Amino acid sequence: MLVSFHRPFRRRQHDRGFTLIELLVVIAIISILAALLFPAVGTTLERGRRTACRSNQRQLGLAMMQFMDNNGGWYPFKTDPTTDLNDGFLNQQYPLADSARKLNDAGLITETRMWLCPSDRVDGPANNQKVKVAKSFAQNDFLGVGNISFVYVAGHSDRSQENPSSAPVLADEANVLENGNLQAGNMPSIGANDNHGAGFRNVLRLDGSVSGLESPDAANAIYSNLVNAAVLQTVD
Repeated sequence: MLVSFHRPFRRRQHDRGFTLIELLVVIAIISILAALLFPAVGTTLERGRRTACRSNQRQLGLAMMQFMDNNGGWYPFKTDPTTDLNDGFLNQQYPLADSARKLNDAGLITETRMWLCPSDRVDGPANNQKVKVAKSFAQNDFLGVGNISFVYVAGHSDRSQENPSSAPVLADEANVLENGNLQAGNMPSIGANDNHGAGFRNVLRLDGSVSGLESPDAANAIYSNLVNAAVLQTVD
């Protein structure tokens, strides 16, 4: 006897794909989330760069203090420590790159990268020159090819009249030159293309501390507590 078994017929199921409308909705949701997320990510990254910038400034400050201890109590860059400081703008100061070379020659700062802020992208008044790390401290390489992201307040010594916790020594630069022809209260504004954007700069102070300063006029605010600004010169 033949017995046949019949399996019940089952319709083949096919996976149902997304419709065009559903895909468009998903894309729209992803776009909205990305628009909300990207600014937060950018802010977090910038906070990290500001922290790295302060770390660089702190290392430079320690090197300057060591240089001071070994050079008659003067920070780098004083043209002639034996003369009276009451000479206005200290017009005989030389570019900041020379101070960097002095610290390198003393074996205190040997990496050119230390002189760059991680947020610094462009250099110069035209804001179209890409910031580069110098390969060495040689005159033509460090000053002509490589960049420095900071502005230096020259003229400090261990006999300074200034309050060590507030007197500026090194700060994020502006792309517009901040040199000895200008003084506290007359510095060019910090713009959106500067190291950390408009209205913010990290500042190394005479006691070696580093902190961020946020102000509508941060370029001049760092000088607000100087006792004798006439004996100091801003060097770009």
